[in-house]
Amino acid sequence: GTTGLLTVCSRDLEDVLANPQLVDDETPFVLAAYLLNFGEALEWFAEDLLGAGQRNEKQNVYEAMEEEAARVAPGSDGLIVLPHFAGRVLPQVAPHSRGAFFGLGIHHSRYHLWRALLESFGYVLCQSMAALQERGIALNRIVASGGGARSNLWRQIVSDVTELPQEYVPDGSA
Repeated sequence: GTTGLLTVCSRDLEDVLANPQLVDDETPFVLAAYLLNFGEALEWFAEDLLGAGQRNEKQNVYEAMEEEAARVAPGSDGLIVLPHFAGRVLPQVAPHSRGAFFGLGIHHSRYHLWRALLESFGYVLCQSMAALQERGIALNRIVASGGGARSNLWRQIVSDVTELPQEYVPDGSA
């Protein structure tokens, strides 16, 4: 859908599958990050700010944005995005929180904005990972799937920011 998620399996998958239980003391899945309508925010940017309307037009815009945003240095020249355009659910609940671009200057292009949006997702995952580590849950890999995961740049940004290897599952079956 349009939501960015980090769902963590905190137990060995083979054990979970061999011993299925609806509820136990060690629930195998933890919802660690939940970015409401993050994909929709990217679509808003493409449609409303860049003027892409038709499906093919949007796909062309996404491809062009990815290509040019890849040339922008990591950190987007100091541009930071708070990606909670529809409130915040995890890791802290803040339903009235809204998105923001910080540090925006006239030297920033739309490609900086796009890259900063993609980077913001990675930083939300990092924040969630830190909260998991405080609970004794450490991640050793990320599996990406869904529409946004088709972006090579986005996957690379997430791997760079989280410092974790990432697998890509194109059809969504991990």
